[in-house]
Amino acid sequence: MRIVRTKLSGRDGLNSPAILDASSIAILSARLFLDLSPAASTARKYEEELVRSHLRMLYSVHENQETIVTGSSPEPLIAEASAELMHSSIRINGQEKPFMDVWNLLVEFVERGLLPQGTIGQLLGRIFSIFAMDRAIEGTLTKRELKYQTPVTVAEYYQALLTDEAWEVLKDSTPANCSGLTEESREKRFEDAFADAYFHFSHYGKANDETPLQDCYGWALWLRGTAILCQLNQTRTDRALPIFFSKPTGTLSAQSTSMALDQDKTGQKEDPGTVAIQSAEILGLFTQGQNLPYIAAVHCYALTEDEGINTSHPNTYGLQSPQKDEAAPRYQIHFRGLAAYRNITESMKSNIRRMIDGTKNALFMHHPRQGSLDLVRQMLPLLDGDSSTTAWFGGLDHLPVGAGAGPSQ
Repeated sequence: MRIVRTKLSGRDGLNSPAILDASSIAILSARLFLDLSPAASTARKYEEELVRSHLRMLYSVHENQETIVTGSSPEPLIAEASAELMHSSIRINGQEKPFMDVWNLLVEFVERGLLPQGTIGQLLGRIFSIFAMDRAIEGTLTKRELKYQTPVTVAEYYQALLTDEAWEVLKDSTPANCSGLTEESREKRFEDAFADAYFHFSHYGKANDETPLQDCYGWALWLRGTAILCQLNQTRTDRALPIFFSKPTGTLSAQSTSMALDQDKTGQKEDPGTVAIQSAEILGLFTQGQNLPYIAAVHCYALTEDEGINTSHPNTYGLQSPQKDEAAPRYQIHFRGLAAYRNITESMKSNIRRMIDGTKNALFMHHPRQGSLDLVRQMLPLLDGDSSTTAWFGGLDHLPVGAGAGPSQ
């Protein structure tokens, strides 16, 4: 582990705070799976340095000998070293200080244009989930030798993710898909449904299709400690966390594996109630015929009104109860804004909103001549509602005669 920490960080000892460079990008990427935007002029330089000195993988050099493909493969030992470095302290002027200010480093990563556009929501989801897992592990009495590879109960994870008030709402919630469930399943509280269920992840790996969401794949990812990052715009979900149900068999297998599915949204007008439902049946989560409880969460990070979480509660009026569950119980969680997440300060909220704005408006924020932004917008690099962007047709308030008429006009 000492060798891995040294290779990952590029230092024998920690004697100064981390800055955003190849070393800190390597440490964060080992757990958070940081892709580098090809639009950033420094991305190639960072990639070469990360492969040369910081354990990043070189997957392929194309035949043109110009294009390289690199990444941080999901490797538990490297993730463990990364976690230890992320939580390390250094002594400055006789005081203990964190080695890494992770939030500020990630804000700078985004503001430098290093994050691919359109992926900020998934990054925020990875940050929240990894931090919550670390807090849950810190709170457990018994830890593995590799500390950050310790499994925690589903309840411990969500208590670490949520404020006390939000956890009180979640733990008493019931399945959102009452139809097709027995009366017992319809009325089972979240806390009871997942009483013997465990998360185990210290890092993320990237899916290429929906296969890793299935139980026949998910059990192996749980064992490896790997959470799933889906492809951009993959059907119905952005991230997935394998869940192991320890009872009744006590054996990890496909038959004892379920999923927590997360969608990450950064639209300022996006409502979680209108997002497509993450259905186990449509996604084919369960291939062994079982109907284990699963979790479907929608995170709308940019909302600033009516913040908190919404969940489902018993509503069985007029429903007939089948003899056995005809569907898997779906526990739905709707996150509005940032108020439900634990340990999020006002400064962090400001940073998160800067990250959301930064990844969407990096071109305009970093343009050297702010006085000429109207001219840049008139070139239509992005289509939005700005008056300069829409000037070519008179603006949104200008409705030309005949607007809305058919193709013939």
